[in-house]
Formats: sequence, C-alpha cells, structure tokens
Amino acid sequence: MKRLSRKELLKKYDFVSSFLKGLAWVGKDGKQFHVHPDGTPAYKERYDSVGPFLGGIAWVKKDGEEFHIYPNGTIAD
Repeated sequence: MKRLSRKELLKKYDFVSSFLKGLAWVGKDGKQFHVHPDGTPAYKERYDSVGPFLGGIAWVKKDGEEFHIYPNGTIAD
C-alpha cells in the first residue's frame, strides 16, 4: 500500500487530519469519513462529523445522531 503525502491527499479531499492509529479523517463535499494512508476510504458511510479513533472506536455524528464506530465502519455497541 503506497502512503500518500498530505499534499497528495489534499488533492482528493477538502480537509485531511493527521494520521492516528493508521487512519486519518477527511472532509469531502461537506461530509467526513476516515481513510487509510493510501487515501482509500476505511468504510462506505459518510458522516456529518467524525473524530479520531481512540481506544479502537471513533465518535461520529449523522442526521443529529451521535454514536461510535469501529475502524471498519461497524457501529460500536
């Protein structure tokens, strides 16, 4: 897997965070999600807001609902 530079990622996305635990969160067209170092999305869903993965889960918000997901996009119980 080729790791893209921040400059390369910013050509694809409107916003790119720092990588933490192998994933960064990005913004594109008003939605946010997480990507791998090669720029591929970690999962299919798009959210209104996302946070970093800490302790194996990340906070996300969609349509006014807040919950946590695992790195593969599965909702955490």
